[in-house]
Formats: sequence, structure tokens, C-alpha cells
Amino acid sequence: MERLKKWSDKWASDYKSRDKIVELRMTFNKVAYRPLGMYQPGYRFILLRGAIEKGGKIPKADLDAAESYRDRLLKEGNCVVQHLYEA
Repeated sequence: MERLKKWSDKWASDYKSRDKIVELRMTFNKVAYRPLGMYQPGYRFILLRGAIEKGGKIPKADLDAAESYRDRLLKEGNCVVQHLYEA
């Protein structure tokens, strides 16, 4: 996925009603994990908040927190730590 400009809607898509918040989709042991993040220039993806879907929805507190982190990142720009992946 690292080399793709934009991920397939199967894996990630803009979250409805939340500006510039992207929902990642993954399921493990019947738990619907929904990490929330945003795209950055240079084909980077920033994780903002971990979430678990409950009753078909992501809790409002998780969405609000992701938006708060996004706003801080856009304002300050220096609060991101890059993950170095070694294969």
C-alpha cells in the first residue's frame, strides 16, 4: 500500500460528514477496527486516532478527537513522528 497514491475504497475512504478524515477498514476476530487519519502531500498518511466500530458506527468521541488532532497538525505541523518500517 505504501507505493499507491491513494488507497482503494475497500481499505480506506473519506469519512462521511467529517472533512479530511479518512477511515481505514480492517477486521480481526470479528472486531471492526477503524483507525482514523488523513492524507498529506507526498503520498503520506498520518494516523490520528484508533477507533472500533460499534453498532455500525464509529463513536463520536473518536471522530471528534481525530478532528482535533488533524486541526493541530494543520496549524502546528510539527507534531508527527514518522514510522520507519523495515521489511
